[in-house]
Amino acid sequence: MLSRLFFLKLFFIGAFLSGYAQTVDIKSPSEVCLKDVITFEPVITGTASGYSWAFGDNATSTQRITSHTYSTAGTVTVTLTVTFGGTTQSATKTVIVHDMPTVDFTLDGSNFCFRNQNVCLTDKSTMGSTTSGYAIRTVLWGDGSVNSSLSPASNPKGPEPYFDITSDTMGCAPFTATSSSPFIWRMGDQAQTSISASKDSVFSYIYDTPGEYFIYLEGSDSFVNEAAGNTYQCSALFPDTNRRDYPYRKIIVLPVPPVSFNTPESICVGDTVLITDESDDVYTVYNWSINDVDTSTKVDLNYVFKEEGLYTVNYKPTYIPESSFQRYCYDRFSNQVEVFFVKAGFSYEEQGLCSEYIFIDSSENAIAYIWDFDHPKSGKQNTSTNSNTSHIYGQDTVTYTACLAVESREGW
Repeated sequence: MLSRLFFLKLFFIGAFLSGYAQTVDIKSPSEVCLKDVITFEPVITGTASGYSWAFGDNATSTQRITSHTYSTAGTVTVTLTVTFGGTTQSATKTVIVHDMPTVDFTLDGSNFCFRNQNVCLTDKSTMGSTTSGYAIRTVLWGDGSVNSSLSPASNPKGPEPYFDITSDTMGCAPFTATSSSPFIWRMGDQAQTSISASKDSVFSYIYDTPGEYFIYLEGSDSFVNEAAGNTYQCSALFPDTNRRDYPYRKIIVLPVPPVSFNTPESICVGDTVLITDESDDVYTVYNWSINDVDTSTKVDLNYVFKEEGLYTVNYKPTYIPESSFQRYCYDRFSNQVEVFFVKAGFSYEEQGLCSEYIFIDSSENAIAYIWDFDHPKSGKQNTSTNSNTSHIYGQDTVTYTACLAVESREGW
């Protein structure tokens, strides 16, 4: 009797120890997304001889560690049954399978040319039926910046034209302005002149008419929106007329008071010529020169041309600005005078008994002759156009003065 009771005591203790050692649990995420690959792993105590998984969507597995993908959103109950020798134990776990969100967004406006302007993105995404919102939003802005904001960390930029005027910005007409930069220049004149220039180029433009000219530089670029398959043209203007803080680029072309005088085209050696100033009244200082040698500072030039040749008359008047801040614009004028040499001369001798005189020409540079014998009684014989000629005065006892006028090739 004593040994039987001892046996029963050992049996109940063994049964108690055996039940305590066999436990089953499931290791897996509690919330997943559609089409996620989920790993299920048993957490047990004791020695198992078999595993049976039921994923709650009619799919099963007998592997110890298994994976599964859900194709339908909702709440499922996952069951794991583990065999321990001749006994089994089970565990269950509730898993929520969420719908995938539909991702969408819009940009305010359709202009893809951004130049330091705010870019606003409107989130049009929708959540699935099993979710009320999302905790993480990631925006790839395409310029290397990534954040969760609805505005980029750095806005994409279009062309940014800029230039400097490397010459003076004020001058006398015609004024040559020199600038540097690429793109298309708008020169601001009435002809609306535009000049295409390459990058980092320096070029000059001449303004012939006095006035104020505002210069602008236009930069343009094109890019392809690969998603839409469209090509966009972006352009920008410098200085930006829409921004008050931008400095303007202006050229001031001042008028030049005209300078002028009149001279004969040709004269004879020894002639005195008065050259009269016909310039603007603003000029008060007078500077004349003949062939850059003979000079005068009088308002009008009185000059004797002593030798034949071609003379250049230069006139460069100036004036004194009213103040140290006033710019001055001087003009100059030149004209040429051709001086010709011609000299009349003759000799004579008496011949015969009737006071016939032979006149012999000794002129220089002459091609035409007019003789006047001062003898009106002789009628038509009183004149002659021959280079050498003769005249009969007869028996008259009067003193006569014969005269010869000659003409050069140039008409003098």
